Amino acid sequence: MSELGDRASEIDDLYKAEGIKLHPQSGLTELINGALELASSSNKTGQVAEGDILLGLHLERVHKALMLLRGHAKRQHYLRKLCTGDLRFMNRTPSPARNSLFELEVWRSLNELRAGAAELDEPDVMLRLPSMNVGVACKKIYSKANFSKTVSNAVKQIRANCPGLGIVAFSIEDLFPEGEGVGADTFDGAADFLSGQCHNFLAEHQDMFIKYFKGSDIVGALAVASTIVDIRIEKPRYSNMQQWLLWSAPELNENAQNAVSHLRKLIGQVKSA
Repeated sequence: MSELGDRASEIDDLYKAEGIKLHPQSGLTELINGALELASSSNKTGQVAEGDILLGLHLERVHKALMLLRGHAKRQHYLRKLCTGDLRFMNRTPSPARNSLFELEVWRSLNELRAGAAELDEPDVMLRLPSMNVGVACKKIYSKANFSKTVSNAVKQIRANCPGLGIVAFSIEDLFPEGEGVGADTFDGAADFLSGQCHNFLAEHQDMFIKYFKGSDIVGALAVASTIVDIRIEKPRYSNMQQWLLWSAPELNENAQNAVSHLRKLIGQVKSA
């Protein structure tokens, strides 16, 4: 558990280096303190409970995103946003902190697939592809109620801040049952389940996407499912996993079709959180 304590300390040190004081009641403070306490106690007892493993996996996601902010021009902006609200991924209440973390995770994942391909820029993330740019608006979905308003706001955000092509990325993990990850016999089984959830989400809302994207330069919608998986047969038993699936708008011009083709190649490589 020394790695867990190291991650918690690195996050705390990053905030101290930037002169940002973490509120004692913030979700991030709770996560850091819980990880430090767990690292200390497990070093003494050698025992780790299931809940402690889940805490470690939550911290892993936050740590991966935050460490990329070191030296970044927008680090203060995002570090402050992640102090606001709950960071527990199995809770389903709306959280500004988790909204911002989703933007960082999309940015991180795209850069891992193609170094330097993505920037933290309007609308939320700007993806640099060969010969074209694609703006990405990132939206966490906490409920299907008023989803049309979320789509409409994303379209307005892209139109106002992105002169080129755009896509909307939707995080759908908060539509899963509260307090639960995904159980499966194998990693492939878990990946298939998450891909199926992405497919069902996109299929259910495709008519709405066509309606709101029509007449714009928005070429598609991206469903992102990220959660903790509990694997019954293979090891490790618990881990973070994410799956991405892209829906493309009909009747795209050649430039937009090329963008979608590049996106599919990148997204097809997304395997884990």
